Amino acid sequence: MNKEIINWLTSSKDWNEGISLLKKYSKNKMQIRIFSKSNPKYKADSLEYELKKIAGIHPSEIFKQRCSNAQLIDRCNHTPNTNKATQKCKPNLHYPKAIAEAKILIKNLYIYLSKMHTQLYDLGEDNDKKTCKMRASIIEKRKPIILAFSELYELMEEYYRRCTDLVLSKGVLLKINELNIKIDNLLNIDNYVDETCNTTKPSFSDLTDLQIVKKKYALSSLITKTENQLRYQAITRLSEPHPIPEGNKRDKYIAKLNDLKKQYTAILKEIQKRNG
Repeated sequence: MNKEIINWLTSSKDWNEGISLLKKYSKNKMQIRIFSKSNPKYKADSLEYELKKIAGIHPSEIFKQRCSNAQLIDRCNHTPNTNKATQKCKPNLHYPKAIAEAKILIKNLYIYLSKMHTQLYDLGEDNDKKTCKMRASIIEKRKPIILAFSELYELMEEYYRRCTDLVLSKGVLLKINELNIKIDNLLNIDNYVDETCNTTKPSFSDLTDLQIVKKKYALSSLITKTENQLRYQAITRLSEPHPIPEGNKRDKYIAKLNDLKKQYTAILKEIQKRNG
């Protein structure tokens, strides 16, 4: 482990000293520029996280940390480095098709809501005209998602309560199936592509270093989700493929995926250009 960084982690963690260590040991020039211009009030934890990684502490250990830095470092020094994850046996459960689809949609709805909450948080506390308009737009889009999430969750609970009664459970399954179709349309990817993303002529030269890094990760996430939609009809990978059938819907996703990949290539070129 890097002794200089270890000493910093176990001392007062002075911001300026931390930036000096980052400049000394990090090869990421853009990251250094971003932290150098950042406010310690908001970026101190992020700087500590990056320096821990450079020092040789595995990210999984950082995420699990519930102790002091000194205890964490001591534990890492005495724990063998194993990357093999313990595999747990999962029961082979079989659900009706409507329930299986509803479980996926519940997860997707939760992810979309989390994304919207993050967008609201990133807007900050400013109340200028542009920010207020963006905030109102996100809140308006969030309303039907919240209603659909609550309705589907309640219907699934009702199904589990009545699953032993074939007549009643069949009626609930029909309602769930109808709601599944409604939600599938609601979660169309075109409605949730980052509004700041230019889908025709991507130009990233006017973005700050921090904005361009955020954009890169946003595009990467959208590419993965779109590929998953094409292969699994869900924004996360499933145990078995369930591709979108040939047709207009599949063509739209393929066109969107190609456009996102072009933008991602353009943003990588801009980052490479800035890093010299």
